[in-house]
Amino acid sequence: NKFKRYYDPDIFAAAGKRIRAMARAADRLTIEERIERITDIFSTFRNPDKETVLTPWRVVNMHMSDTLGGYTFFNEDFSETITEPRYVEHHKVTDEVFAPGSHLLEINSKSGLYPLYLAYNLHRRVCKDAMFSPQTLDEHLVIWDKVVSESVFVICKTPMAKAITRRTLMGFRKGAVNMWAPEDLINKIKNQPELFIKKVHDLVGKDVKINAIVGNPPYQEVVAQKETANGQKRSSSIFQYFQTISDRLGRYTSLIYPGARWIHRSGKGLEQFGLSQINDPHLCLLKFFPDSTDVFKEVGIADGLSIVMKDTHKESNGFKYIYSKNGKDITVYADNPKEDLFPLNPLDNEIVSCLDVIIGKYNTLHESVLSQKLFSIESDFVERNPTLVREYNEGDYFDPELEIKLFTNDKAGKSGRARWYVASKDVITTGLEHLNRWKVIVSSANAGGQKRSNQIAIVDNHSAFGRSRVALKTFATEQEAKNFFRYATSEIIRFAFLLTDESLTSLAKKVPDLLDYSGANGIIDYNGDVNAQLYELFGIDDKNQQHIREVLASKE
Repeated sequence: NKFKRYYDPDIFAAAGKRIRAMARAADRLTIEERIERITDIFSTFRNPDKETVLTPWRVVNMHMSDTLGGYTFFNEDFSETITEPRYVEHHKVTDEVFAPGSHLLEINSKSGLYPLYLAYNLHRRVCKDAMFSPQTLDEHLVIWDKVVSESVFVICKTPMAKAITRRTLMGFRKGAVNMWAPEDLINKIKNQPELFIKKVHDLVGKDVKINAIVGNPPYQEVVAQKETANGQKRSSSIFQYFQTISDRLGRYTSLIYPGARWIHRSGKGLEQFGLSQINDPHLCLLKFFPDSTDVFKEVGIADGLSIVMKDTHKESNGFKYIYSKNGKDITVYADNPKEDLFPLNPLDNEIVSCLDVIIGKYNTLHESVLSQKLFSIESDFVERNPTLVREYNEGDYFDPELEIKLFTNDKAGKSGRARWYVASKDVITTGLEHLNRWKVIVSSANAGGQKRSNQIAIVDNHSAFGRSRVALKTFATEQEAKNFFRYATSEIIRFAFLLTDESLTSLAKKVPDLLDYSGANGIIDYNGDVNAQLYELFGIDDKNQQHIREVLASKE
């Protein structure tokens, strides 16, 4: 009703009827032809909101064939559909998951494409094992309906998703479909896991083994941040609850969701989940895409994406790890890293080993990174306290005995962008021991990346800053700050920052801290070629130096 006035109602209605007619006509096509028609219709759909990413048919096929195997409708690089589905075999996994009588569950259906893939593979297996191969469409549909009613189970987030999923699986025909759309799926999984498990058992059968659980769960929920006066909202990760509860329900689990933060145990609420996940003896495959658009063509996810597969019957150490970028895979067999950070790119492993040797002799910079709340200055400080500050430009009058220079991302200034202000020292109530020290600061929004020169800077001993910046270290003298700045902006240290991320729980855990930056200890001559000296000190050979430069160049 809100938007229909912008459309010609006849044309709008006709478009809906045309799509419906196309879907209805597909009911009399062969199983493969119908799937081609239905998935083609879905390719025109768009994501309904930021929190709901519809999983394209291409991604479903890539995800499932990478983990469970089975018949896929795409060529080997998943760039094009193919006329006759090709078979991808992962030996015991594929045989067990798609065995006749198997019970398969999608945990968050939005369009029904995952259940469609599962049902098709079960259908093919039954046809293969049948004493007499089905010849007519009606004979195929008898098998299809039996598979859907006895082996495929679906949980949906909304009643609309349930209705769409049913149409995807059965078309306009009658037939039993095992689906459940709880009133509040996320709340039940997050806060009522035992009730959720009971409801799943009610759906599947109390004593029925679920052979595999698959899907693309919701990644985050947006919640109001009541403690802020301006009613800001924040996002909270929720995909981890879907993984945890799937682990309790199925033999195999294969889910896709954001990757970097849980792998590095750095997102809020992900520290313990990430630690247990990366060290789970059931983990058998982890595929990481640093660029999410390699998977979802038009959806940018800063954390990249991970495909996670577990086997609850596996109890051994280690897992298969695939790093996939620009369609190229690097595959290694990795050990569970325990407390150590897991390098995302296997090509970084030799460099990480060199860094670990130096860290063993000194420490990590992570130990010195100061709190984002160091001076308790909020991002809207100037807007809320306009009478307490004045804008500051280089050369303006400033009394260092009574005043402090203050940097915030506040938009209240005349320029409309983040800038410096001057305020009384009295506004600073915390971090006073660092107030009169020199600081090297980075942008808290991209603390590890340092993609732009203004994201790392030296601020003097008369300065403070808001939550938009984080102090890596503070120093008694300007020279120490300058030396550390040269160290922190060197090639190897910028690269080491990139091994973690901007979250303070992870930031700089792979960055060695030489502790003394006065220049008096003779470790580094800060007036010379710092890059060359650090490469020699850390034992980085020419091949890995070139790799570091290529990685840094890609971040510019």
